[in-house]
Amino acid sequence: MTATFNPRSPADLDALLALANAATKGPMEAIARPKEIQEEFAVGPAFFRRPDESWDSSCMSLDEARFYAAAREAVPALIERIRELEKTITNFDLRLDNAVFKAVQEAEQERDGAVKPVLAREKEQQ
Repeated sequence: MTATFNPRSPADLDALLALANAATKGPMEAIARPKEIQEEFAVGPAFFRRPDESWDSSCMSLDEARFYAAAREAVPALIERIRELEKTITNFDLRLDNAVFKAVQEAEQERDGAVKPVLAREKEQQ
């Protein structure tokens, strides 16, 4: 996956899903640290706990910790939804293409049916 993620790129979606699947399994929990702990140990205002009870002590805000915790479950689900919608769009496009093709064929047949008697009359008149 490149530095600039392209959600329309199947390769980027595959790479992002691989990253998500390689990460620690969720769900994770974001936890705020009390001010006195932050000051005493010079740590950030939040961390997140993993299902195995280990935790990440990175210096991060509670909002960041909540986002990271949610992303572990959300990213694979969103990629799955993107792929479902892409299939729906593809199926819709195929149905639309078929409907347009059928309408054009019917219009051509109608036109040809109307033109043939006119051509026959013109030929008779010659």
